[in-house]
Amino acid sequence: MSSSCSRPSSLTPTPPRVARKTLLAFGSNIFRQCAPPPPPPQPHALGSTRPLLIAPPALLQPPPSSLDRDYIGITATASCSLAWTSQGLVHVWGHVAAWLSVEDEGGSDSVLSYACFNVQGGEDGALRKVAVSGEDSPRRIVVLVGTEVRALRPVVETRSSRKRSRAGDEEEKADRRVRTTDVVFTFSQPCLDVAVSTTHGAAVTTRGRLMVWPLGRPEEVVEMSEAETTADRFVSVSGGRLHLLAVTSAGEVFTWGVNGLHGQLGHGACETVARDVPTCVEALLGLTMVAACGGGWHSAAVSADGDLYTFGSNAHGQLALPPSPDDPSFNPALPNPVDMDFDLEPGAHLLAACGSRHTIVSNGKNVYACGWNKYGQGGGNGREEEVDMFRRVQGLDLDGGTVVKVACGAWHSLLLVETASP
Repeated sequence: MSSSCSRPSSLTPTPPRVARKTLLAFGSNIFRQCAPPPPPPQPHALGSTRPLLIAPPALLQPPPSSLDRDYIGITATASCSLAWTSQGLVHVWGHVAAWLSVEDEGGSDSVLSYACFNVQGGEDGALRKVAVSGEDSPRRIVVLVGTEVRALRPVVETRSSRKRSRAGDEEEKADRRVRTTDVVFTFSQPCLDVAVSTTHGAAVTTRGRLMVWPLGRPEEVVEMSEAETTADRFVSVSGGRLHLLAVTSAGEVFTWGVNGLHGQLGHGACETVARDVPTCVEALLGLTMVAACGGGWHSAAVSADGDLYTFGSNAHGQLALPPSPDDPSFNPALPNPVDMDFDLEPGAHLLAACGSRHTIVSNGKNVYACGWNKYGQGGGNGREEEVDMFRRVQGLDLDGGTVVKVACGAWHSLLLVETASP
């Protein structure tokens, strides 16, 4: 009989490996929307910094103090970036004054550039998603907490307090904090996804139904209604500037909203009248699509095979489709496959996001961009204002990590990178 001198494993538990989360940003930084959010002194905090009149496009990485935050999601508006944690903290940085609709204090030398607020978890879970439109408007904040959809209205409160200075004089100090109030939804079905455009919101219920509603004034009650569609079951929804896209369990893509003169709905024609009813993109039938996203005037859809289809405006190369002026069959208002192998690993899906006039995709290890690049939102040094084919973003230091989320503001891009701790 043999024996072991090692301790029982129950007495020496192995600590769980905690993934490190890193935010990377590039593009327009004129409002510091690409700068790292500062460590907040407390939830509901506000911060001010000197504004940047001009900033060179650069890849910016948060300081070590912010790497330990348990980020689970990212999104962006025209001039703000947002990231949220599993604890329900929502960090907003950039032109926060416009986002919160408050006037800056301190004249032209200061700008409200940071806000943090807490979204309390519900009975069925914690904060899962924050949906904002591309415009800087706080009345268009919708969150998914567990399976509960909430509309939030941030409110800035100013509290005055008197403190004695080192010289012994009393000074009055104004402490500004942000809190949120819930807007009433006339809706109680549990949901698994939510999205907004500038004018409308949409949610997918756990039963696969698609609910839609117009975005009104903050104090109004939000009235949802079920969309009339031919789909059996929806699984996800996303928003562009003035249009929305939804994916079904069968891999179909439905779009609705403003199509305009660019064809971002993917139905093959430009329309001056908005589509109120979600309509299936017939050109994608027969393919299994797993995700779709919208930008300013274009859209992208990802197939289960890792192929990317783009449609809408290609004025700045954001569709990554070669110009075909002599090909009468080419129609940018229909989904067209992008001729590129993104080198996906088995079981992985391509991540995609659309900005105002640029597109970002990632296979997890590399990031690719095309479209308008004046501010470096497509990576590089910004010398090429337009990039009409996908190219790999150079200079990214993922430190062995994996890109798990991508997001675009109008003129900047965000990445959430996850690195396993040793």
